[in-house]
Amino acid sequence: MLRRASFRRSALTAAVAAGLGLSLGLAGCSEDPRLLNANTGGIAIALGDPENALSQATEVASQHCVNVRRIAVLRDVQEVGDEQVAFFDCVAIEPAAR
Repeated sequence: MLRRASFRRSALTAAVAAGLGLSLGLAGCSEDPRLLNANTGGIAIALGDPENALSQATEVASQHCVNVRRIAVLRDVQEVGDEQVAFFDCVAIEPAAR
């Protein structure tokens, strides 16, 4: 059974919007997926333009979540500003009953 991390979407969306505004202002338009926000409950990644951006973002999210002993699960892809943002939850896996 998977336990979902408590993760308030509105707070994350607000943080991502603020981070996105800052990153767009500082970094300009980037082709690669880039990290917008991350914590033990999840990660938000701006996808950029390449065809394999979601695949790359999934790899980044998986690496992030494994560091907190969880797995990355894609929750949603939304348009934030003028970019697509992938939201991943870091989900704990309970050991199987014997």
